[in-house]
Amino acid sequence: RFAVEPIAGAELATVLACVTGHVPSDVAGAGRSFAELYLIVNAVDGVASGAYVYDEDARGLVLLRAGDFRGSAGHLDLGQRLAADAAVNCYWLCDLEPVLARYGNRGYRAAQLEAAIAGGRSYLAAYALGLAATGLTFFDDDVTAFFSPHAAGKSVMFLTAIGRLRRAPASMP
Repeated sequence: RFAVEPIAGAELATVLACVTGHVPSDVAGAGRSFAELYLIVNAVDGVASGAYVYDEDARGLVLLRAGDFRGSAGHLDLGQRLAADAAVNCYWLCDLEPVLARYGNRGYRAAQLEAAIAGGRSYLAAYALGLAATGLTFFDDDVTAFFSPHAAGKSVMFLTAIGRLRRAPASMP
C-alpha cells in the first residue's frame, strides 16, 4: 500500500532520467523509443497534479490537463486503490500502426519489451530512492481515452505506480 503523501520533485526527476534512456535493440530506429511516457501526477512536490506526457526532445514533462485525477487513476487501473494512492502513475503508450507496418508482429513484442524494460527501470529507481513501486493492470481503451487527444490511436504497453510505502501500524503487545 502507498501512503497518500508526496514524493519530492527531485525523486520524480531521477525516476524520469532512469526510465527515459534508450533501450538498444535491432528494431528501434534512430534512437527513438516506440512508446511514449504518460503520467498521472497525484502528489509530487513542485509539480502540479495532472496528466502529463514526457517530451523526449525537451527532456521534460508537458502538461496535458491540470487537476486532481486520483479517482481517475484508480478507475483506469481496474479500480485498484494503489493507483489512486500512488504519488505518480507512469504509463507507456505506443502508436502500434507504424510499428506493425514496419516490423510486423515482432514490432509489437519489441514495443512491449521496451516498455517493460523502462517499467523495470522505474522499479529500480524507486527502490534506490527508498520509494515503493508496483506494476498494475489497466483498462486499455480507457487509459488511451484519458490521455487523448494526445494519445489517440495509441495502445498501453505498461504501467508502474510509484509512491511512498505505507507502513503498517505497530502491533500492540
